[in-house]
Amino acid sequence: MGRGDLAALRDQRFTHRNPPPTTAVDFHLAALAQAGFSEVGTVWQLLDDYVVMGVK
Repeated sequence: MGRGDLAALRDQRFTHRNPPPTTAVDFHLAALAQAGFSEVGTVWQLLDDYVVMGVK
């Protein structure tokens, strides 16, 4: 079974699933702060992709 076959099978199996809700980077930063991290912030960003970090 090739990669194209596997992709088609995946699309067939998950076609009726709703996509997960999008969450803004602010939500993740607030969650880290609420979890007790003293410093939170974005360490990398490319367009709308982020890497966030927290320091305990």
